[in-house]
Amino acid sequence: MTSPDGKTPTAAPPVAPAVSTSEGNRTKSIATRLTDAEFAEVEAAATRTGKKVAEWQRMPWHAC
Repeated sequence: MTSPDGKTPTAAPPVAPAVSTSEGNRTKSIATRLTDAEFAEVEAAATRTGKKVAEWQRMPWHAC
């Protein structure tokens, strides 16, 4: 198959998804149990920063 200019088209290399190194290498988790009141505080803090709870939890403390 040739293109209108007579050249054979080449396939573009696959593109890797854009994932930051820190996001792609997370392999550890921590579970925490909260009361409804404690969760409400965490949820409110996340909302104030415009983030989801899971995103907010990963934020460095100095960024809060």
